[in-house]
Amino acid sequence: MQVPVLTGSDLVKTSVEALEAARKVGYPVLLKATGGGGGMGIYKCFSDEDVMRQFESSKHQGKAFFDNDGVSLGVRKGGRDAQESRWGA
Repeated sequence: MQVPVLTGSDLVKTSVEALEAARKVGYPVLLKATGGGGGMGIYKCFSDEDVMRQFESSKHQGKAFFDNDGVSLGVRKGGRDAQESRWGA
């Protein structure tokens, strides 16, 4: 049996790193506050503009709610029961 594996990135420290990683893996992507939980600090991004606009918000929410400003980039593929993969957590 073959299990699909999604390509990803390490922890992203700047919006430019997030943008480069998103371009590498392809859209759509999720920016996720690594210290988060309950959906806090998660943003769907469908374009370069979304990544640039949402990165600081994700970072800020992680720091404010969880005292951790780390951000990871995840890939979401498919429909309602989509597979999600994340890196850098």
